[in-house]
Amino acid sequence: MSLADEIRKDPLRYLPEISLMGLWKFQNGYSFRCYLEGRFFDDDFHGRGREFEDWIRARFSVPPDSCNVVCIIDSFSGNNEDAFYFYFALRDEFLKSTESNSREAPPSIQSEPADLIQLLKKIRERPPLYFGTTHFQDFYLLMLGDERAFSDLGLAPGLDRKIWAEFKSWMEETQNKASIRRPWHKIISYWGGSGESALKLFYKWLDQFAATIGQPDLFQVQETFWQRFRRP
Repeated sequence: MSLADEIRKDPLRYLPEISLMGLWKFQNGYSFRCYLEGRFFDDDFHGRGREFEDWIRARFSVPPDSCNVVCIIDSFSGNNEDAFYFYFALRDEFLKSTESNSREAPPSIQSEPADLIQLLKKIRERPPLYFGTTHFQDFYLLMLGDERAFSDLGLAPGLDRKIWAEFKSWMEETQNKASIRRPWHKIISYWGGSGESALKLFYKWLDQFAATIGQPDLFQVQETFWQRFRRP
């Protein structure tokens, strides 16, 4: 069973809510981690993902240069959950309509450095490049996909993953400020909301954590996304 079909069968095992946009962000994180590790990600379209995009635009009679297929499907759905299941129904219809189910050979991949700390620094510089927005919830979904791919690929955690795990534990122990334990991402969303302010808060606390382990510059970059857009 493919990853997409596993998520379809039990979405809340992978996603915080049943949402097509959430699925898309999660898969982006998953596929990007595969790319960073030089591994091929099977998108379940057997190399025909571009054809599916064209098919969706034709199916709904929208211009070729319109929004991505996720936004198109979402706009023709009643709510987030409807969009999630509508996507899979359309995917089934598309795959059934194609004559050949043969898989194309995986393309060769030139991977970038796979270190998680470097990825977090790159996101700090240009978050929209990685998940399309500056919202913390979208960042969290990207990280969910990244962590799932890392596990599925059977990779051995290095120092970067150890630091990431320690940060999440530190968050839950020091920033919760409640008698009942909450996961790290819920704490950030509670204090910062789910949008851009929460992502800023995430990096603020990430720097505070780095200072506690004696590496205050660990996640620092020459210029953050927000500094760039505050320039006169």
